[in-house]
Amino acid sequence: MSTINWRAQFRDTGPFIGTEELRQSHVFRLLSGQEKFDDERDAGDGDPVVPEAAQANPIYDAEIAALCQQWELSQAERQQKQKHIQDLTEKVVNGMARKQWVAICKAPRKLPRFSAWTKQQQRFVVDMMARYWATGVPTNPPLADRRDVTRFMKLLSEMRAEQQEFLNFAKEVNLTQVQRYNYINEFIDKYIHLRMTNKIRHTLRTYPTAYEPVTMLPLAPPVGAPPVFAAVSAPLELGRVPICVMPHLKTYTDVKRQTSFLELMFPTGDVCPKAPNDSHFTPRDGTYLYKMPVSSDPNVSLLSAQQEFDVVTSPSALKTLLDNSAPAWDRQWELPVTVRIVPGTQPGTHRKVVFVDKPLPPRSMNCLERNTRGHKHTVRILVCKRVFGDEPADYSIWEEQYMKRKKAYEARLLRKAENRQKEMERQQRKKKKKNKKRKVKPAQCGEADASDPPEKRRRLESGEQPDPEIRVDADRDGGDSSGKDSSDDEGLQIDCAGQEDKEGGQTEEEEEGGQMEEGEGGLMVVEEGGPKKEEGQKNEDLPREDAKECAQEENSSAATGGVDSTLNSSTAPAKADADDTARPSASGGGEVASGCDPTTPKDTAPPPASPPEPGEVREGAGAAAAGSAAGGKDGDPYLHPPPGLNVHYRVWQLGKLRLLLRATTHAMRETKNAGLVRYSVHAKVAYQPAYGIEVMTRPEVISQWLDCLLRPNSRVVRVHLDPISQMVLAAEERSFSQLTEEFAKYDTGFKPPYGLQVLESVLVELTQQPPGQYLLSHDSRSGAFVRLSRASAPDGGSLKLQFPVSPVRTLLDSPRCLGLDPSILTPYNTRYGRVPATFHYRDTVELGEGGWKEHWAKQKEQGITRKKKKKNKSGKQPTDAPPAEAD
Repeated sequence: MSTINWRAQFRDTGPFIGTEELRQSHVFRLLSGQEKFDDERDAGDGDPVVPEAAQANPIYDAEIAALCQQWELSQAERQQKQKHIQDLTEKVVNGMARKQWVAICKAPRKLPRFSAWTKQQQRFVVDMMARYWATGVPTNPPLADRRDVTRFMKLLSEMRAEQQEFLNFAKEVNLTQVQRYNYINEFIDKYIHLRMTNKIRHTLRTYPTAYEPVTMLPLAPPVGAPPVFAAVSAPLELGRVPICVMPHLKTYTDVKRQTSFLELMFPTGDVCPKAPNDSHFTPRDGTYLYKMPVSSDPNVSLLSAQQEFDVVTSPSALKTLLDNSAPAWDRQWELPVTVRIVPGTQPGTHRKVVFVDKPLPPRSMNCLERNTRGHKHTVRILVCKRVFGDEPADYSIWEEQYMKRKKAYEARLLRKAENRQKEMERQQRKKKKKNKKRKVKPAQCGEADASDPPEKRRRLESGEQPDPEIRVDADRDGGDSSGKDSSDDEGLQIDCAGQEDKEGGQTEEEEEGGQMEEGEGGLMVVEEGGPKKEEGQKNEDLPREDAKECAQEENSSAATGGVDSTLNSSTAPAKADADDTARPSASGGGEVASGCDPTTPKDTAPPPASPPEPGEVREGAGAAAAGSAAGGKDGDPYLHPPPGLNVHYRVWQLGKLRLLLRATTHAMRETKNAGLVRYSVHAKVAYQPAYGIEVMTRPEVISQWLDCLLRPNSRVVRVHLDPISQMVLAAEERSFSQLTEEFAKYDTGFKPPYGLQVLESVLVELTQQPPGQYLLSHDSRSGAFVRLSRASAPDGGSLKLQFPVSPVRTLLDSPRCLGLDPSILTPYNTRYGRVPATFHYRDTVELGEGGWKEHWAKQKEQGITRKKKKKNKSGKQPTDAPPAEAD
C-alpha cells in the first residue's frame, strides 16, 4: 500500500478500527446510552438481551478491553516513573542543600598532625569570625554577647601557637614549589605577549627616544605638615557603568571561559572593544576614547576652559609614584611627562599644565607578573557585566538571578528564532502559491502577435526553442541546477507582453540581477531572489518588534561568532572595509580624524613622527582633533568611550595643587543600606591554595587603597584564584577604612600622609619646569631619588629609550616568600568550620549513655551509614592505618 493510500485510510478509519464499526460495538452503545446494562434490561425470562451488533462483531469488544488495560498499565508506569524522578530530585536537592560545593585544592604535602582543638571549638571560632568580620570585635560588647566574646578571644589567643606552627610548615612546603610560580596558562601568555608588544610599539611611536638628564627629585617627604587631599568637583562623566555581579561560589566557578573572551573585551591591537551589535572591531582612529594618553585627550582641552587645574594624570601614574619603599628602592619604572601652555578660563589668558601619562611597559616580566596582569582582566569579565543600549540597568541583581535571567533570555531568543523561521517558511509558501497563480501559461507565450518581428513569429508558429540567452534564463528560473525555485527569482521571470521593452532598455542594475521600479513610497529595489522592498524598510514581512529583535540578534551572533579567532588581533583591523579609510568624525561630519592618513591602511600604524626639538611641545592626535573628531552624539562636543565602557573626570585639591584625574569605574551595584556603590575589581593570585590565602603585598594594598580613595563612596572587590586550575577560591569586599587598616596589618611600611606629601613635592617640581616633554625614571641606582630628563634631538642625549620587541620572560629561582593570612575566611573554612591556618581537627563525637550503638542508630535514621574498613587479603587491618574506634 502506498503512503498516500495508507494516510487516507488512517484519516478515515482512525488508528485502530473503523469509525462505523466502533459505533456498532457493545461498549459504545452502553457508553452512549443506546443500550442498557444487564441488570436494567431483561427479555422477561431473566436472561440478558445480547445486542445484534455485539453478536455480529464480538472481536471489537475484546480489542477495546485490551486497549483499556494497556492504557491503565501505561498510566501506572508513567506515575511510577514520575514519582521516582520526583524522589530522586528531592534527594539531590536535599543533598546539595546539606553539602554545598567549595573549592578544595590538593595539598603538595600532608599535614604532620591533627589539631589540638575539637570540631566544636573551631566551629565556634569560625562563626564568631564571620559575625564580627565587617565591624570588628567590640571592646565593650553587650551583656548578652559578653560571654561568647570572652570565650572567642580566649580561644583565638590560645590558637596563636598552633597557627604559627602551621605557617612555618606552609612556608617550608612553599620553598619547594618554585614550579608553581613559573607556570602560566597558554592563552594568558599569548594574550600578554600581544598586549605588551603592541604597547611597546605604541610607546616608540608616541614618545621621544632620546633624553638629557635635568635634575634628581627626592622621594623622601619634606619637612612640614602633610597636605590635604580632598575632592573639589566632578565636571564630566561619560559612558555607562557595568553591573557588579558578585560570585556566590556555591557552585564550581573558574575563569576559563573568561580567558577566551580576553581579546574580545580587552583587545590587544589598535582597535576598540566589540559591542554585541558590531560585526567587526572599530579601529582606534579617534572615533572613541580608548587607551588614549591623558596628554592627547581632547576632553581635557575642553575642560581646561571650564575648570582650573595644574596637573592632569591618571590613577596608574599616582600608584607608580606612591609605591617606592625603603630600604631596597629597587623598583624600575618610567613615566612620560608633558608640560604645555593651555588657554585659561578667562578669554585671552593662558596657564601651564603638567600632563603625567601612564607608566611605560617593562623590559622583562616573570610568570607571576604575567599572571597578575592577565587575571586582572579575566576577573573583571567575571564580575563586571557591561550594559549596552538605552535600556535601564538592574544594579540590584545577584549571581543566581543573573544566571536565571541569562538562561531565560537564551531560551527566549531560541523561541523567537524558531518563530521567525516558521514565519519565513510560511511567507515562502504563500509567495510560491501567489507566483503560481500569476505565472503565464506556455500556450499563451506561444501565440504569435502581429507586432512581433518576423523571425520571432516564425519560431513561435513552428514551436522552436527560444534563443540561448532566453533558455539560460528559463533554466535558471525553473530548473533544479541552481537549487532555487522558480518563485524565488521574481526579477528573472519573462513577461511575454513587454519583452521588447525590457530587451531595449535594460539597465546596469538589471544586468546584475536586480530591477528598480518607481513606487508610491519612493524608489523600490527588487533584489534577485527576494521580494520587493523599499529602501530603509527591511523585514517588512515581520512585525516591527520582531524585525528589530531579529536585526539585533543577527548582529550579536555576528559579534560573538569570532571569539575563538580573535586572539591574533593583528589581522582584526584588516577585516574592515576598504571604503572606511576616511572614517567620519563622531560629530557626523566627513572630516578625517587628526593623525590618520586616508591613504594609510588601518592594519598598519602611521609612521613615527620626528622627535621634537628641545623646548618644543608635541601636540597629541587627540588634542589636535578636539574640533573635528571629539564630537559626541546630538552635538555633544566630548569624545565618548566605546559602548559598554565609561570614563569620569574629577578635580582634586592636593595641598597647593589642583589635579584633574581621569579614571574608570569598573562596576556598580545597589545595596540595601548604602544605595548605589561603585566597585573596583582586583585579582589576587594565590600560589598556596591548599593551605590558605596569601597576605597582601605593599603594591597591592596601595593600588586598592588609591582606587577606593579616588572614587568617593566606593569599595573594592578582591577575588582570590588559583593560576594553575583557574578556580576561584574566595571573593571578599573591602571598604576604604578596612584598606587603610591593612597598611599596618600587613606591615607594609607605607603611611598615607607621608605618601601624599612625597607626591605633592614631586608634582610641584614638575610644574616649575619649562614647556616640553620629560621623562621621570627610577631604578636601583637612583635609590631614594627619581631622575628627571628632558627630550632632546634624536642624535643627542645621554639617555636612550630602548625597548625589546616584547618583554623578556624571566623565571624565578626561588618562590616568593609570602605568608598566609589567618584572618580571611574562605568558603571552605565556613563550610567545614575550620579556623584558617590551623591543622585538621579529629572527627570526635560526644557519646551519650547509649554509647556508639545509640549514635549509629541515630545516624541510620538520618540515612547515614557507617563505611566499612578496608582489609588486606589476610583479613587484617593495614598496619599504617589508624586504629579503628571501638563500637
